[in-house]
Amino acid sequence: MSRILNCGIEEAKLCKNPIMEKENKKVLVTGALGFIGFHLVNKLIENDYSVLGIDNINSYYDERMKYGKLPYLGIHETSIWPNVIYQSETFSNFQY
Repeated sequence: MSRILNCGIEEAKLCKNPIMEKENKKVLVTGALGFIGFHLVNKLIENDYSVLGIDNINSYYDERMKYGKLPYLGIHETSIWPNVIYQSETFSNFQY
């Protein structure tokens, strides 16, 4: 652990940081169906991160826009229930 903490910016590529190992690249994105969250989720998926996206789909923004993003992430709107995690049918590294 001390080796990780002692790594400078220039040395970062040489350090064995377990957090950055591919099998440890797991991210929780809150607001996954909002503007920023949705685009962040897509970038993380592209870069092989394992992503768990959550969103309460409240009415602060148009709910139809949020529900409309679900199919792009491989989740069917009609199949979502509160407090249940769904595996994307499109991306093996995404759950909602």
